[in-house]
Amino acid sequence: MFKLEVTALIVGLASVVVALLIPFFWSMFPEIMRAYFLGGEPGTMVVGLGVLVGVVGSMLFVINLFRKQFTLWCARLLTVLALYLGLAIAGATGI
Repeated sequence: MFKLEVTALIVGLASVVVALLIPFFWSMFPEIMRAYFLGGEPGTMVVGLGVLVGVVGSMLFVINLFRKQFTLWCARLLTVLALYLGLAIAGATGI
């Protein structure tokens, strides 16, 4: 379950990074690429699913701590905190 957790956290963190980069660097992307990230489009759905996978990964982090799997726990904790900080920034900016 450790590999599943780490993979889910990486996917979630990558999705948050994409969600934050698209609006801030909107003019750098070509028009055809921007169309995929408007509300309800496929790019938005993929990013949203990636964020949900990351949230599930953060739950697996807690479960793995209770199961006494402390391998790289500080790096995993920082990833969980970065995931939720990115979600808070995305929510605060209205993305």
